[in-house]
Amino acid sequence: MKQFRFEGILAAAALLLFGGCGYQFQGSGTSLPTDIKTIAVAPVENETLVAGLGREVEESIGTMIESFGALRVASSESDGDAVLRASIKNLDTRVRSVTGANDIALEYDLTITVAAELRRRNGQLLWRNPAVMASQQIAGTSSVVVTSGSDFAQGGISGQSLSTLDDKEVERGAGRAALNDLIEEISRRIYIEAVAEDF
Repeated sequence: MKQFRFEGILAAAALLLFGGCGYQFQGSGTSLPTDIKTIAVAPVENETLVAGLGREVEESIGTMIESFGALRVASSESDGDAVLRASIKNLDTRVRSVTGANDIALEYDLTITVAAELRRRNGQLLWRNPAVMASQQIAGTSSVVVTSGSDFAQGGISGQSLSTLDDKEVERGAGRAALNDLIEEISRRIYIEAVAEDF
């Protein structure tokens, strides 16, 4: 009986100790002041030549904020406790590797750079990063596409039909898939830096 009581007291003490430390799922908290409950995502400026990229990043940031559940996305800047503004500064493609024989690009690195800041509605700066970056690798030819990967499996094309595509078609398809991944990754990084609770 005494041992049961002692174990019960230890369990209660541990619960109080760990419960008071604020342990929770990563991303479910926020480092922002407690009065910030909603964030408005302003239209994202697009300084690249990729049409519609600003809108895609804007929607992705909003989805990222909503998915963690710590804050809500306001329908307009005047309704938000804070406003997140972002500008896509660059979308850069660099050759990663080439064939030795005829200098055909085998792989590229696609890198996006976004300047972003979060301010209270009254203009007070809460967070800023002039160069949030994310990179993604792209296959330049069908011979270097990894068909066993999950990204390929979700793409709706088989390994057999891949061989019927020319390298330009492969490059275009891989580029779009990489860009989609980049948009998600840059949104996640902005959320983590601007909003997520420090650990």
